[in-house]
Amino acid sequence: MKTFLIALFVVFMSTGLFAQQPIPGKYFPSKENNRLNKKIQPYYGVYHTDEMRWVEDSNYYYLGDPANDDGWILYYRHVVVQRDSAGNAINALYHFYNDANGAWSNAINISNTYFPNNKEHTHLEQPWNSDTQTWNDTSTYFNYNEEGILLDLIYKTWNFSNNKFTNGYKRNYNMVADSFYYVLNTYALDVNTNGWYLTFHEKHYFDENNIDTMVLQQTWSSDYGWHNIAKFYYTYDNENLATELTMNWDNYLGQWVNQFFRQYGYNEAGNMDSLLVQSWNPESESWENSEKFNYYYNESGRIDSMVTVEWNNDQVLWENYSRTIISYDNNGNLNVRLIQSWDDDTQQWINLSRSIEDYNDNNIMINYTYQNWNSVTGNWKNNSKYDFFWSEIEVHGIDEETAGGITLYPNPASETITILTPESLTNRNIKIFSIAGQPVKSILINGSSSTINLDDIPSGLYFVKFNTNHGIVTKPFVKR
Repeated sequence: MKTFLIALFVVFMSTGLFAQQPIPGKYFPSKENNRLNKKIQPYYGVYHTDEMRWVEDSNYYYLGDPANDDGWILYYRHVVVQRDSAGNAINALYHFYNDANGAWSNAINISNTYFPNNKEHTHLEQPWNSDTQTWNDTSTYFNYNEEGILLDLIYKTWNFSNNKFTNGYKRNYNMVADSFYYVLNTYALDVNTNGWYLTFHEKHYFDENNIDTMVLQQTWSSDYGWHNIAKFYYTYDNENLATELTMNWDNYLGQWVNQFFRQYGYNEAGNMDSLLVQSWNPESESWENSEKFNYYYNESGRIDSMVTVEWNNDQVLWENYSRTIISYDNNGNLNVRLIQSWDDDTQQWINLSRSIEDYNDNNIMINYTYQNWNSVTGNWKNNSKYDFFWSEIEVHGIDEETAGGITLYPNPASETITILTPESLTNRNIKIFSIAGQPVKSILINGSSSTINLDDIPSGLYFVKFNTNHGIVTKPFVKR
């Protein structure tokens, strides 16, 4: 099971390769844009206001227990071990959990750098080699510019069973000087030589507003050079994506042929409310309906459902296929996302899966649960879950180098916790308080790294308070 862990971490990067639909954007494909033109927070793990900052210390990932619908099996954890003065994670670790002996083992080491505006600059991941007991060569690497646009990436799949890379690819995004296009080159990994060879590229053409108007996809052959695969044309209405035309290259005819046509609709608020997909019929030389997506919004302008319908050519009508229903909590946070399919026999919607998100009083997500519907027992079966653990830092009047440099891990903890502190922390007397505010332990820490034994502390939620010369820094942790 551990062999797919690397792929799980970066699965969001695997789309759009090899003749799949590219996502149009400005200049380079940015991770801040998606098909709904909605912003995505690309830099996770730090939330802040003018006076407070919350940083994610760790998250724990669980798989559903196949023998128990309500059960969970702890699989791995992500732990931040070092931050910069702004609270950004500059070093983190992934650990596997062995349920048989209750022990953690190394999985991935992560290093990050940031620009002065706190946007991520580089992201490096290295897998653990259990044969050599060292961190191996790069498995994942991202490089962004100061606007958050992806410039380079490397992704290689590491097999933890035999400590070898099994496959991988590399992308490079290049602007072409004085031209209205840029090139995305893709290279495949030769696992025997650990070298790269060119396989594929996308050429993105953009207009005077720096928006993609056409994308050409080609594959590379050392014998014959570049071969056409597909191309995509885009039109816009007030910078909203209006239409997409997909054409494939027909090797037999030696020409481009139509494949799909997508037409987007928007409501008065500028939110996308429809997407019509049509396919090309070469016999009648006309477009035929294929599927349609309808988006519905609540009074606050937030999407609350999406219904997918498919075209029945025999009945000449649209038929229900699937739908997603979204609900929100009292603070407007997305709470439940329910996915259902349409049953033609019963003419009813049937549950498929759902995700549940829970937030704390600061509207920060602390739990994400994904479940599948068990049609036999008629209840929900656990699939996967994340638990997120956060620390709160008072940044008003506090030396941020001191506050951001304090790190506590693992969290949750079983036997010990390790505290990393910067040299600028002059007061090294710390106290641990219970959730009721009662002091349970006082410690004098020495050096930049201190390990504290928790055997004398019952299971529960605790807070570690650091008294600095500029204020108090509070770090919560859970004793299992």
